[in-house]
Amino acid sequence: SMVNRRISKDLKLCVLRPWEVGWAVGDICWALCVSPSSLYRWRAVMAEWGIPVKPRSPLEGRERLVSLAMLTATKDIFSNEPTVMLHLVLFHNLPISLSALQATLNRAGLT
Repeated sequence: SMVNRRISKDLKLCVLRPWEVGWAVGDICWALCVSPSSLYRWRAVMAEWGIPVKPRSPLEGRERLVSLAMLTATKDIFSNEPTVMLHLVLFHNLPISLSALQATLNRAGLT
């Protein structure tokens, strides 16, 4: 069963193809272990958008450009080398709160 799984666009297309060539819904659901409601939903989305996956909502914002691994690595760099953050703030004239500045100076051993 595919309960609570994210199903790829490719797999959804593979599930919809037998329906397009005349398979019965029950046979598709039994053979490919998908629910009829999923099959009907993917077909409706396919009819509306041309792909079986709805496009992202504009309310969700942009896709993340930096992966979680990169964010973690950046945090590690700033934690282990606080002078890097200080350099970036000063070089790029970025705003920084007094509390963040104090914490960074303390970690850098400059106070």
